Amino acid sequence: SAVVKAIERLKEVLGRADKTRSSDGDGNQISGEEATETLEPLIGSFASYSCDTLSLLYTPFIMIVVVVFRDEAEITKLYGIKESDMEFYVLFALAIIPFQFIADMFLQNALELLHGWKILEYLEFCNYRFQQRESRWKPFENANTIDECIDESFRSLDQLCFSSQYYMLNTVHVNAIVYFVIGCEMMARAKYNLFADPATFIIVSIICLFCAFLKASMIGLGNLLGVWHVKYERRNRQLQVLQNEEPIIEVQENINRTRHDIYQVEKRLSTDAFRYKFLNYNRPWLISTLPSMLTPRTMQRSR
Repeated sequence: SAVVKAIERLKEVLGRADKTRSSDGDGNQISGEEATETLEPLIGSFASYSCDTLSLLYTPFIMIVVVVFRDEAEITKLYGIKESDMEFYVLFALAIIPFQFIADMFLQNALELLHGWKILEYLEFCNYRFQQRESRWKPFENANTIDECIDESFRSLDQLCFSSQYYMLNTVHVNAIVYFVIGCEMMARAKYNLFADPATFIIVSIICLFCAFLKASMIGLGNLLGVWHVKYERRNRQLQVLQNEEPIIEVQENINRTRHDIYQVEKRLSTDAFRYKFLNYNRPWLISTLPSMLTPRTMQRSR
């Protein structure tokens, strides 16, 4: 009993220590109040909310699949649900969606007030970064665009910017998991041995070929419709031409002329006179905004 009490006491001490102290990616210790001002808790909370929202929208589809394959999967039979009653389940799953979104708006507002998170500002910044991306697929961007101030476990999530590509990836993975589980249920109910069937190899080969054809078709259709069109695609094409061994002379002249104009503008912006005028004109705004833009971790690193 003494050992059990000692273990419980140690857990209490460690729990209080975790609440009062935390560590950043470089091993520097920051207080619990400062830790709540970092982006990691906000990203983790909204990632969980995004998965819940996706499951909310995906639940009616799963129920329809269960109804269609009622005799094969026998899921509703095991729970004693009649086929006519499944219509009410589907209707309820559809009817609850708008009301759940309304409740989520108040929930996100409460989280902002309780923890001091700026969820709306962060999502607007994510949308801006996604619109200003230089690669069609956001995770394929240059490594310099990754925010190293964020913990490593959240960097790839922040890189996706909670964009449509992020939700598309989640939807594809959820579809794969659901179809795999339902397929296993069907094989288990039918007492079917996948490895004893001589047609398994042929069926798997046909499915792989069909998936490859479907992937190529979807990519071609996406290119035709301009899905996830890159705003700065012209600039990327110019960089590719510059990297080519034998660029076209006319294109090269246009690129050189454009780069010269950009160089002249950047040269003017980097002068001391412009910097002085900019700081003098925007001094009140910088003083009022800079403390809210810098996190405690950033200020601690800059000391």
